[in-house]
Amino acid sequence: MNKFERKILFSRLSVILLVSFLMISEGIANLTADQEKINWDKLFMALKGIEEDASRKNIFSFLSLIPEQYTQNQVGDERKFLDAIDSSKIFEQLLVNGDPLIAESAFRLMAFILPGAYYEDFFIMLGKLATNYPKLFLEMLNKYKNNFEYEYPVTMTEILDIVPDIVTEEDSRRRYLEELRLYEKRLQALSSVTDEELTEVRDRCIKEIEKIIMDLKSRIKETLCSHFEKN
Repeated sequence: MNKFERKILFSRLSVILLVSFLMISEGIANLTADQEKINWDKLFMALKGIEEDASRKNIFSFLSLIPEQYTQNQVGDERKFLDAIDSSKIFEQLLVNGDPLIAESAFRLMAFILPGAYYEDFFIMLGKLATNYPKLFLEMLNKYKNNFEYEYPVTMTEILDIVPDIVTEEDSRRRYLEELRLYEKRLQALSSVTDEELTEVRDRCIKEIEKIIMDLKSRIKETLCSHFEKN
């Protein structure tokens, strides 16, 4: 191969390498953009996929569509997705039964859900997870604690499902007693986790629950005093 042929070969290789680099760079840029965007329509379809077949593949696909941090880059019908997930028995069942991928999905979604009905429903589901699988709950909370500005998701219970109608003072007392039982059970579960790296979030959860328990005991005492005064 003479000098001229070597120059031509080198030029061709340079062009091939440049094109390859640009294609790889574009691919990485597109992947990064997808990771930083949340597409509510794709999430809706992925949720339907889980409801049809709760396989590891479908659940992982669902998780992969949710960014790890909040992004304003959002497309699709958010309300349609939130309505669907809020009424999804499969999602709730997987979450409260400790599916780690679904748990991580729920914690990621909390960055996007504004305070209101959906937010409270997620708090209730995550509270059940805390009671049933405290270590998994604390691991996820430790990873995504920045998604919770004011309080951690341990401060709500499913009590309205148990004592839905409060009409009399006795109904109130029954509700307070049931809430007390649920929070004490949650407190005991979280207290059992001793991993050093989870101590900070665990102790904050315990502190928040202890405040609720003190308030409930005070309310129960008030209803009992009122009952005895009337009799």
